Amino acid sequence: MPTNASSTQREKVMNVLDMPQGKLQRIIEPDLENDFPSLDLAYDIAIAAFETSQKRMDAVDGKTQSLTTMCVASFFAVPTIAKALNIPFASVWFALALLLIAASVIVGVVALKSGKIDRLDPAVLFSDWLDLPKGQFMKDAIYYSGESLDSANTVIERKWSLHNLSLILYFVALLASAAWLAGL
Repeated sequence: MPTNASSTQREKVMNVLDMPQGKLQRIIEPDLENDFPSLDLAYDIAIAAFETSQKRMDAVDGKTQSLTTMCVASFFAVPTIAKALNIPFASVWFALALLLIAASVIVGVVALKSGKIDRLDPAVLFSDWLDLPKGQFMKDAIYYSGESLDSANTVIERKWSLHNLSLILYFVALLASAAWLAGL
């Protein structure tokens, strides 16, 4: 056994998955439970990370979808209110409000459609993972979870930035609508 066990363990973890052509290539290690005594604890945390990423993605998408719905409703409500109040439509504020609302909707749709979280496909589990020893399966799942978490965070941050841009556009559109309705 090497004297620097943590260095050897790090090398083993770094060599877990190699996906050159979509196939998982592994070095099957016979005694992972002894090399990694906390493997089962780390596995539980890795699985929880998958669930947390999905919940964060759902939260961002839900907020963006609600905002986009409000923008569409505003797109139709503002002219309806103006017609009821006999406010003329020939206004820079009206055109600006509609343009900003449309931009907010477009940014919201782009946010909803931009990116997805990588998930472990059950078909891949069936074809490439079921024959693995329990320790190897858990170790590979931990590694995959880490890789997936990095890409999920990038996707979620991009979606959140687009959501915030859409929100800013919407609020500016509301201000323009208020200026138009006030007769400025």
